[in-house]
Amino acid sequence: MDEPTEYAEPYDLVIIGAGIAGLNALHAASVYLPTSARILLIDEKDAPGGMWTMAYEYVRLHQPHPFLRWAQ
Repeated sequence: MDEPTEYAEPYDLVIIGAGIAGLNALHAASVYLPTSARILLIDEKDAPGGMWTMAYEYVRLHQPHPFLRWAQ
């Protein structure tokens, strides 16, 4: 198991999970927080989508929303 990483930098918002709720929170933060706000998104998987990335092999984001283009 990897050792925990300590972050010394302050964040205005930390979102845990890149599932639908986490991505919705990230979108809301991008709308309501100032552009200078520091946001950290943490997820155990290497792609957004939450449980859908591992529960069903046939479920994928074939046409992702423009907001998710960074995830490809």
